[in-house]
Amino acid sequence: MAPLPAFRKRPFRAALALAMGLALVLPLGAVAQQREKKRDREEKKAAEEREKEGRQYTISDQRTGKRLHEAHEFLKVDDFAKALEVLDGFEMEDLNPYEKAVVYQFRAHAYASQDKYEEASAALKLCLDQQALPPAAQLQARFNLAQMYMMLEHFEEAVREFELWFAETETPSPSGYFMLAMAYYQAGNPEGALEPAEKAVALSDEPREPWLQLLVALYLSKERWADARPLVEQLVTRFPKKSYWVQLAAVYFSLEEDERSFAVQQLAEAQGLLTTDRELRRLAQMYLYNDLPYRAAGILETSLQEGKVEGDRDAWQILGNSWLAAREFERAIEPLRKAAELSDDGEAWLRIGQVHVQREEWDQAVEAVQHALAKGLDHGGPNTPCHGHLLVGIARYNQERIGAAKVSVGRARACDKTAEMAERWLTFLDREETRLKALKGQETG
Repeated sequence: MAPLPAFRKRPFRAALALAMGLALVLPLGAVAQQREKKRDREEKKAAEEREKEGRQYTISDQRTGKRLHEAHEFLKVDDFAKALEVLDGFEMEDLNPYEKAVVYQFRAHAYASQDKYEEASAALKLCLDQQALPPAAQLQARFNLAQMYMMLEHFEEAVREFELWFAETETPSPSGYFMLAMAYYQAGNPEGALEPAEKAVALSDEPREPWLQLLVALYLSKERWADARPLVEQLVTRFPKKSYWVQLAAVYFSLEEDERSFAVQQLAEAQGLLTTDRELRRLAQMYLYNDLPYRAAGILETSLQEGKVEGDRDAWQILGNSWLAAREFERAIEPLRKAAELSDDGEAWLRIGQVHVQREEWDQAVEAVQHALAKGLDHGGPNTPCHGHLLVGIARYNQERIGAAKVSVGRARACDKTAEMAERWLTFLDREETRLKALKGQETG
């Protein structure tokens, strides 16, 4: 770009020089006068703004003001019918926006005080539509409307009003963030709820219990166990309720901190907090898993006797397995029998057969395994029918019925899982049979 002609630059430079020169040579008194005039202009402008605002938030005539005062007095003494009667007498088209807003605000108060939240929210919405209340009152009215929508379970509307309130609020409170999070959560939008829920907790030195509850629920729904952990620990410390103890144990378990989970469950049990079927059953399984079968059996047996745990197949089976792990074979048989009778397959009966073999009770072993085979064993499961046949073969051998034993063991060769063991037993049984025949021949000779 070409430079400006010299004659155009001179006036600008001259004016700048003159201004700078004046600033240097003006006496101090003149400078002070200029500052005072500027201050006067600013104060006059502020006064005009206040006057304008005052006119905006004023009652237009004495009669209107008197009737609004009358309605307000009725509201103060909870005479809502009289208050509404006065308010219904206004001709709304004759009122200025501020007066309309006040009438709708009073109506909302009267309805809300009578738990008529549909009518109250409609009135408060009309109040806000006037955009005539002072800014602080307008904000409070919007917050109140959002809360009413929450009570009415109009959660989408609540979200909208809370978001508008946040847009106009400079420093939202933690409780405000919590309300917004709850609105999103109840509206079926947990993603929208997460950020305000986190802010509600982060902005408070001691977050309220519901705030922690909500954020924990959001984290757990996303399986963010590590994020949920310190919050649940805080709930247990500050609000030691059963549900939080149980929740903490579950969080530790999900984080694969089994020892912590087990310790928390033990502490909860010591306080008498574990009372439901599911809680007691899980604790018994944890004792069994941690090689404490006596404790597992004791808790489950007592809970079954007291009716705290339902006597279904699984409960009886856990009890039976606990006694087996404790090597209390005789005490294991009865719960295992009850589990077997309630079962649709023969697994529990096979387990009973194994116990009888362990106790060298051969007749009972054969009877139990026959029950197992009659009810059915899963060919793809850990125990196939071949396992049952092998067990019967062992029992028959000990009953000195080698021929019957060979028949049962021979059937066990049909399954891959038992074929090798069956072959060994058949070899052994053949030798035994030969030995016994030879021995018998010697005796007869």
